[in-house]
Amino acid sequence: CVANYAEQIFETWRDIAQERYCLGFSDRIGDLSGVDISRNLARYFQSQGVPAAHTDGEMCILPDGTTGSTDARGAIYRQFQEGRIKVIWSYGVGLEGLDLPRADCLLWLRASDNVVLRTQAIGRILRPFSGKQDALIVDFSNRDIQIDSIGTLAGFRIDPNENKYVEDPTDPEETDGDLVLASS
Repeated sequence: CVANYAEQIFETWRDIAQERYCLGFSDRIGDLSGVDISRNLARYFQSQGVPAAHTDGEMCILPDGTTGSTDARGAIYRQFQEGRIKVIWSYGVGLEGLDLPRADCLLWLRASDNVVLRTQAIGRILRPFSGKQDALIVDFSNRDIQIDSIGTLAGFRIDPNENKYVEDPTDPEETDGDLVLASS
């Protein structure tokens, strides 16, 4: 139901990802645009006491609920890297080139079949960071994500017994940690 999407997404996040630093990428739900969804989710998370922010191509919502221009994006990213923001919701920015190594969780609401776009988004949470042991993808899109090729590119393989990525010993540039798959 479109009416309570924010509550459902929040409850899923609270149940499996609240200890993580998350990047959320939104998309249209019903009559609401992806920008509206991202803004609404940031505000809902804030109303639940979670330090959250929103970014899009035109504006930002800061953790205190105030709005700012796109110039505020750098402050949001700095606060996230410092651990003062837990969730950044976004539409239209941050899928490519964003370097926030603290991020260890992807909240995926995009219905796109674009493999390159998904690979870029997943790459945001695979950056090494002190103490990071794994990365979590929470897929709200109800789409099949062909994630096996993404893990292979990152030096992982799927362990069918555990339904998660594990290091691929055949990869000469082995990385530490696991990529954990979750679907809501």
